[in-house]
Amino acid sequence: LFRRINGLLCDGGLLIFGNANYAGFETSMMGTESHIYSVPERLSFFTPKTLEVLCANAGFKNTSIEGSGSLDLEIIKDWWENNPEILKNDFLYAVMNDRQIAQNFTLFLQTTLLTSHLTVNTWK
Repeated sequence: LFRRINGLLCDGGLLIFGNANYAGFETSMMGTESHIYSVPERLSFFTPKTLEVLCANAGFKNTSIEGSGSLDLEIIKDWWENNPEILKNDFLYAVMNDRQIAQNFTLFLQTTLLTSHLTVNTWK
């Protein structure tokens, strides 16, 4: 599919797409209960590295990947609140309940490509 898209683009053309991050914070915390494992919407799972390889193998160049997810903490907090049997992490619980720390933690996840969602920019 990506080779086909590459063939449709003019030289210097840009492909932008979003994708779930299999190596992100949400999947690390929730495992297979993460929405990232939803079938049939997602049949393949990608990390930042595998997205780079996918783009390169399809002939794209200068691929950049950004951590664009911003709901990771809210998703984990909601999951914890709806599943009282899950062991809570005191550190993360404190992070979630302080707005400034939560914003900084979300920025950390985005910067380190650990958010649950990634945006990929790649050029032909």
